[in-house]
This record gives sequence, C-alpha cells and structure tokens, in this order.
Amino acid sequence: MYDLATALPNEVDIQLYLATGAAHLIQRYGGASDFVSLEIWGTRLADLANMSEWSRNSAIQLQTAMGAVNAILTYGEAGKFSSVEVWGDRLIDVVERPEWAGNSDIQLQLARGVVNATLAYGDVGDIASLEIWGNRLVDLANKPEWFQNADIQLELARASVNAISTFGKSIELGKTNSMEIWCERLLYLAKRSEWTQDADIQLRLAEGMYNAILAYGEADDFVSMEIWGERLLELASRSVWAGHAGLQLQLARAAFNAVVLYGRSGRIGPFKVWGDRLVDLANKPEWSSNFAIQHELAGASINAILVYGRSGDFTSLEIWGDRLVNLAKEPEWIGNADIQLELAKGAFNAITAYQKVNDTTCWKNWLEKLNSVVKRFPYSPQIREIASQTGINIPATLSERL
Repeated sequence: MYDLATALPNEVDIQLYLATGAAHLIQRYGGASDFVSLEIWGTRLADLANMSEWSRNSAIQLQTAMGAVNAILTYGEAGKFSSVEVWGDRLIDVVERPEWAGNSDIQLQLARGVVNATLAYGDVGDIASLEIWGNRLVDLANKPEWFQNADIQLELARASVNAISTFGKSIELGKTNSMEIWCERLLYLAKRSEWTQDADIQLRLAEGMYNAILAYGEADDFVSMEIWGERLLELASRSVWAGHAGLQLQLARAAFNAVVLYGRSGRIGPFKVWGDRLVDLANKPEWSSNFAIQHELAGASINAILVYGRSGDFTSLEIWGDRLVNLAKEPEWIGNADIQLELAKGAFNAITAYQKVNDTTCWKNWLEKLNSVVKRFPYSPQIREIASQTGINIPATLSERL
C-alpha cells in the first residue's frame, strides 16, 4: 500500500486509500501495543496530510484526525501521556484550521479525542489534564453551529460521565464542587428539549447519576446521595425508558450500592427502601431474564443477609435468603456460575450468623443449601473456598481436577 502510494503521489484515490489504511493500522498496532509500528504509520499519515496538495483535502484530513483519535486512545490506555499530548496536538492542529471549522465530521473527531483523553487522565487521577481536555469539548459543544449536533453533544455527555467518575473518586479531597459542575453540565444537556427523547444521551445521564450516587455514598454524604438517587429514580420511572435495559441497569446498580452503603453504616431505614426498590425492579417480567439486573439483586441479597444477621433480625434475613435461593433455582440461573456463587456467599453469611447464636437447625439448613451449590459446581475454586470454610468435605477426585 505504501509503495503504491509513493509511486503514484498525485492519485487522490490512492492517497486516500493510504490515509485510511494508516488510520486503521494505528488502531491495530496500538491494540497490539506495537508502538514502533504505530509511529511508523502515524508518521506516514502526518507527512501525507502536511503535503500542500492534500492539506485542503477534507477526506484525507478526516483520516488524519481519526488516526489521532485512535492514537490518543491507545497511548492513554498504555499510560504514555507524553504521546497522548503529541497526538492531541496533531488532532487540534487539524480541527482548528479555518477551512475545517464548519466540517462536522472533523470536529466530531475532536470531541471523540477529548472523551478518550478524559478517560485516560481520569484513570490516573490527573485532574488538571482532564479539565484542560474537558474544557475543549465544552467550548466546542457550546458553539452555535454544534449546539444541536447530536453526535458532538453525545460525546460531551460521555466526557461528563468520565469526569464525574474521576472527581467522585477524589470527593474527599475537596473536589465536590468540580464533580457537581460536571453533573450539572450533564443534567442541563439531558434536559434540553431536543435530547429528552434521545436514548444515548439519557443513558449517559443515568450513568452520571449512578457515579454521583456512588461518590456521595462513599463519602457518607447521604443527603447528596439521596438527591441524585431521586433524580435517577425519576428518570428511570418515565414510561419512555421503562423498557430500556441499560438505563434500568443503572438504577439497579445504584440500588445495590445504596444497600451496601446504608448497610455498612447501620442505616436500616433507607437500607430497606433501596432494597425494596431493587426487588421491585428485578421482579418485573421484562427483567426476569436480564442477568445484569438479577445479579445486582443477588449481590444485594448477600449484603442483606449479612446486615440482618449482624443485627439479629433473622426474619428479615430469611426473607432475603429466600429471594436469593428462589432466584438461584430459576431455570435460566440454576446453571449460572455467577448467580450460584452469590448463593454460596449468602449461605456462608447465614451460616455464620446462625452459628453465633447457636441456632443449629437454621445453620444446618443453610449448610445444606451451600452443599447443593457445591454439588452443582464442584470445580469452581471460589465456591470450593467458601465451602471449605464451613467444613464441607469435597472428594479428593474433585480436587485433582483443579
């Protein structure tokens, strides 16, 4: 490909083919962590794009921008931030040229590059760089010509989710205000009339709300956690999103985390409220076969058994225990190792609780439930480890297969 393009330097179709191939190879070599080859093709693409005869060719410049987006993603995942900035500068150089100011495809690449950069810098907690890149997208998305561009606005929503997650992790370091700024940006965007029916943007709003709920809960700011929880509940309750699996999953995840956080802090009232919300959601027929949502219910059940066991509320323990047992008995889950592992964990918590109060009948009942899981999944190392802590004997022939 490169030899052919070199031999025919004035053939636009061949040069575009070279540019397209180079952008693809940047992604391919980046995925293989072959950064030497990535840079070889990156240099070829940059040299081509800088030639006077192609510097105003929109198709070739678009491939240059796409190649830069791919490189930012690759180098960001690898933690090579100096290279992220080199390729970021190349991307910015293309999109800031006056001739491409109105080109939606090229401007969209800047938005996508920002999302990749915010994700990478967020993963390492580089808040300053995240804000620099994030503000580039804010400025772009606020321009009149792109204010109603669905693709660019979606990228702003995605970057907002990344930023909320990052600032949420550092909330105890005084970054609450920064997180709220990004939360409000996302909320404002999603509430605009042109996007209230946009499934992609509303899903990102739900993801951002979930991140805020988790962040405030981890910081023991339950007032703020409930504010964002109510917002997520309101969003998920809208009829237009009642059947949206991704959005409803964010509510399930939020409910699970609320159960964990309230249970950890001994706040039984809101613990019950969020637990009931998750049960109501998971019991809806449309989600009975949804693994992700049912797995959140299973996880909440484990925590409920633990919390009620510690508090001595064995009636509530058994209610949640029955939910977990019944879930694990369902035909679609009886052969599912993840759900069965949750049952094993829940059984272990129940056994521990009943042993502490010397309730032999109940702990033996749960021991039998655990034993039934071991029989179904004798080769699961996690289930075997749990069983070994309760004294269940596992045949040596089973051990030999591990």
